[in-house]
Formats: sequence, structure tokens, C-alpha cells
Amino acid sequence: MANLLYLLHTRYFAARDSLRSYTPYCKTQENNCKTITKEFKAQLEEKDKRIKELQNNNEILIKQLEKKEPDLQLVRIKDLQEYNETLKKELEDYKQMHNNYMLQVQTIINQKAIEAQRTQKPFWKFW
Repeated sequence: MANLLYLLHTRYFAARDSLRSYTPYCKTQENNCKTITKEFKAQLEEKDKRIKELQNNNEILIKQLEKKEPDLQLVRIKDLQEYNETLKKELEDYKQMHNNYMLQVQTIINQKAIEAQRTQKPFWKFW
């Protein structure tokens, strides 16, 4: 029994001593974890602040764009109206060119018909 008590006593002290030797290591690791956690929290807060700043800038830019958008629409409308005018003018030019071409074709047909009548013998003169 004494041997058993001695054995338990020595193992208890050995375990206690080993725990004491690990205690500083655990405390330093715990401190390291705490500092790393604090650093991450600080970085997270910085990121949140940056996100809020960017969201505010985004809202400001959207408002500025909404103010400028009607001006851009007016410019676009004017450009499209000018383009429409040029297309109408081109259409008129093409119509005029077509009419001129048809007039030329008609005059050529008439000239050929007149020339053909002169060279043709009258139908009663068959010899």
C-alpha cells in the first residue's frame, strides 16, 4: 500500500511539474491568440469603415449621375435629330437621282423609237 501511495504521489508531482512547465507556453500562446484576434478585429473594423466610405461615395456619384443624365439625354436627342435630318436629305437626293435616271432612260427609249421609225420602210413598200 505504501508503494502504491508512493507511486501515486510521484506521478501526481510529475504531472503537476509537467503542467507547470507547459503553463508558460500556454499563456504565451493564449496571449498570441488574443493579440492576433485584436489585430483581426482592428482590420475588420477598418474594412467596414472603408466599405461604408465607398458606399457613401457610390451614393454621391449616383446622385451626380442622375443630375447629369437629363443633359446627356438632351444631347443624345439632338444628335439623333441631326442624324434624322441628314437621312431625310439623303433620301431626297436618292429620289431625285432615281427620277433623273428614269427620265434619261425614257429619253433614250424615245430616241431609239424615233430612229427606228426613220430607218424602217413603210409597211406597204414590201419590194
